[in-house]
Amino acid sequence: MAGVRAGVVGLGGFGKHHARVLNDMGALAAVCDIVDEKAKLYGVKYHVEGFTDVQKMADAGIDVAVVATPTVTHAKVAYQLMEKGVKYLMLEKPFTITLSEAKELSAKAETEGVELMVGFIERFNQAVVATKELIGKQEIGTPILYFTSRVGRWPEQIFDVGVVKDTAIHDIDLLSYISEERPSQVYATTGRLVHHRHEDYANIIMTYSSGKVAIIEANWLTPRKTRKVNVTGTEGVIEADLMQQATTIMKQNETRMPNMAFKEPLQLELQHLIECVERNASPRPSEEDAIAALEIAEAALNSSSMGTPIKL
Repeated sequence: MAGVRAGVVGLGGFGKHHARVLNDMGALAAVCDIVDEKAKLYGVKYHVEGFTDVQKMADAGIDVAVVATPTVTHAKVAYQLMEKGVKYLMLEKPFTITLSEAKELSAKAETEGVELMVGFIERFNQAVVATKELIGKQEIGTPILYFTSRVGRWPEQIFDVGVVKDTAIHDIDLLSYISEERPSQVYATTGRLVHHRHEDYANIIMTYSSGKVAIIEANWLTPRKTRKVNVTGTEGVIEADLMQQATTIMKQNETRMPNMAFKEPLQLELQHLIECVERNASPRPSEEDAIAALEIAEAALNSSSMGTPIKL
């Protein structure tokens, strides 16, 4: 992996983890942050160049960049990197601030021959991988109900999106991934109890033309952090704990937990990205996956504000 030169833009919340993992992989070549001290600190820490200017970082010669800045700046940063000829970009979820912006960025990337990836990290969680495989093997018959819970207390921070686009969007994507279906209708209720700028809780119901139903619970309020996916089928139930990377299968006469080795999803995600750069391949999840998830997220927000289901 030493041949690929990667840069990380934005060293706040999750960006510092991208820098750590890429450094461990021997791929980190540069870091960039608007705060000079932060750029210098991580530059020194990982023995790479630290920049405050995105285009200067690109000029240092990088093959791929991870964009982990506030969501509202993703598209602007991506355009700057494209201008400088960077051909692989990974944007943290929710990809861009709006669906229309995502579509514009996707069109520009296609014109410029740039490969885009979105940071839906849960696709690389071993419990999600196992759940998808078990459904594929019809281990629980035909799925009829999906339920996800992604809750935990978050302080009031400078968020540019609410709980739907920041948090629930992970489950919107992973449900599309494990079910291999798009919902035909979305109904949601959201509200603000503690946070002032955006919704801090959401309950989303998605119905599919096949008759399946998915329920997403997401909030920044519950004291105890939970990341769970349950799938009810005609022959049993799968319970996946994403934090423990553990999967339980419950059937009429048996309950079992397959053995799974714990693997850091971020490492698997970035490994996939770097391997795609090496092989000149298209990474997944792609901008199409990001656009699909944003479309559902915006439908959920519209449904909540209008008080009616939204057809997709």
